[in-house]
Amino acid sequence: MPISKDRVSYYYDAEVGSVYFGPNHPMKPHRLCMTHHLVLAYKLQEKMEVYRPRRAYPVEMATFHSEDYIDFLNRVTPDNQHEFLEQLTRFNLAEDCPIFDGLFDFCRIYTGGSIDGAVRPSPPCENPKRDFFPNQLEAGTRGFEAGR
Repeated sequence: MPISKDRVSYYYDAEVGSVYFGPNHPMKPHRLCMTHHLVLAYKLQEKMEVYRPRRAYPVEMATFHSEDYIDFLNRVTPDNQHEFLEQLTRFNLAEDCPIFDGLFDFCRIYTGGSIDGAVRPSPPCENPKRDFFPNQLEAGTRGFEAGR
């Protein structure tokens, strides 16, 4: 069989790189901008399908999260978070999940890209177990071998 020439789907929105989670948070979104600049410098975009993620609708986000959590994300800001102490505790938000300006749009961008990437048609694999679970195949995991 000939080798497939399928292209990678690449989602990027410059707005996600402008977010700052604070000095102690391990994620540094500006690295996404740096990675994107490398993609452009090496002209990798010519070998990929490039998309700007759309902003998911709150109703789509509520497919995966409770409506009160989505409402909370939409309303909370760094300036008013003191009014949401109960929800901050209930939703387990702290330094690891900081409240920042533009939080809801950030979540909508990530969710929109995730949804679109998940539903984008992809070609069928010759051997999906080999292609998607190579470590399990090599390790001979019992559940994998049994088709679970």
